[in-house]
Amino acid sequence: MKNTNFTSKLASIVLISAMMLAFVGCGDDSPTTASESDFEVKLTQDGKSLKITKYKGVAKHLVIPDTIQGLPVVAIGMFYGMGNFDGLFSSNYVARQKLESVVIPEGVRIIGSNAFDHCTNLTSVTLPKSLRVIMPRAFYECENLSNIELPNSIEALGEEVFTASGLTSVTIPESLKYIGRHTFASCHKLTEVNVANDWSSHIIVKGELSDGIDLTQVFSGDKIRVSDAVREMLKSHKFKNVAPEDSAMFKDLLISVNY
Repeated sequence: MKNTNFTSKLASIVLISAMMLAFVGCGDDSPTTASESDFEVKLTQDGKSLKITKYKGVAKHLVIPDTIQGLPVVAIGMFYGMGNFDGLFSSNYVARQKLESVVIPEGVRIIGSNAFDHCTNLTSVTLPKSLRVIMPRAFYECENLSNIELPNSIEALGEEVFTASGLTSVTIPESLKYIGRHTFASCHKLTEVNVANDWSSHIIVKGELSDGIDLTQVFSGDKIRVSDAVREMLKSHKFKNVAPEDSAMFKDLLISVNY
């Protein structure tokens, strides 16, 4: 009888432990708004809103709050506290590798340079309709990011924003005015590009706006190198598969925004 009771109690303990583990696991997979204490912030120039300068958490599915300390969040800086990925032993490596999805709240106008670079497991990004600028290399080498919807509010994409990412298709909205060099370079899975009929951008070269369109500067790093070939593919909204051996080089910062 005692053995039976012991076995029953042991089974109950095991069941409760399993349920607790399952609950913890579900929590990790459920997108929740991060705590304000997870962020370092600073006032914007007008003193009426905030820029996130660092995220200190390690969320798998992250929802960024739209207000912190009672002020609206309008910009995201170097999200993991460093300008570039510093290798397997950097302090932010674990956080970058854990992130699978992020929701950027309405009100954010700018995503800063290198904000989510080398987040290699990132598969889902929700951008706000308020977004105007994505700074250089913000999603550099996000190799599992296969799709992203650029809002109609977007005006500028910095250099190498999506270089070496996993994008398979992209739609360039009519609102886009400026696009940096190598924005989609070495996106070896990119086979479809949709462009508004009346879209006409400027390519930013060495900090200045060039006249006309030179889309080879946007997609260089692939086999596509001739402007005419790029334009023809854009007309049909299709790209050929590209070889993985080419890679884009880091370039100087080309878009400067005060915020």
